[in-house]
Amino acid sequence: KEHKKIISKKFSKRRVKKITDCCETFYNYTFAFITIPTRHYEHINEAFIRVNSAGTPLSTADKLMSMITTFSFRHDIERLKAQLKPEDFRYIKDENIIQAIILILGTKSFTGLIRDKLIKNINDTKSVEHKNYKENIDKIKKAIRKSVDYLVNDIRVPSFNLLPFPLMIPVLSVFFYNNDNKNPTPKQRKEIKKWFWKTAVTPQSYSGGGYTKNVMADVI
Repeated sequence: KEHKKIISKKFSKRRVKKITDCCETFYNYTFAFITIPTRHYEHINEAFIRVNSAGTPLSTADKLMSMITTFSFRHDIERLKAQLKPEDFRYIKDENIIQAIILILGTKSFTGLIRDKLIKNINDTKSVEHKNYKENIDKIKKAIRKSVDYLVNDIRVPSFNLLPFPLMIPVLSVFFYNNDNKNPTPKQRKEIKKWFWKTAVTPQSYSGGGYTKNVMADVI
């Protein structure tokens, strides 16, 4: 009632009724809760994926983000995306940023169980992987930004929507990271351009059944 008195002074009766009806809908809405008697994060994450798989299918990005339990990891991804230019490159999926991070950290695969295990280890503040991540995150983020800058300014990809494959960003990020984020030499520029156009005109390069092998081969 107190809230109704406050809003009635600022809005018309018609608007007050709409606001009141909306509030009552939320107040009277029934939420379903599931209690999981466990202290193990893996059990909770498994339950989350199983419950959601019965409704709208979870994307790979959803599943990956559900594995990220540390605030700093999520925050790093969000801040990095906000720094990408042109702005439409900020539409890159969280999945691609995570792929760049784990490829840079030396994963043997950026899909499946090997990927999931590395992500869990990065979340574990006592693990070697977490320490490696924290020590190198600034360099990693710079490598990803450099890869986007290079695609825009040197390869002349003006928009994220015109990028043939989003996976090109993680792969190019590995190059810049290993190159200490220095600008490529003329010879390296030639090889990067060759790689870009060869991949761009070959649809199966970074999509379809064998794309993971192609990506890992390019990273090596």
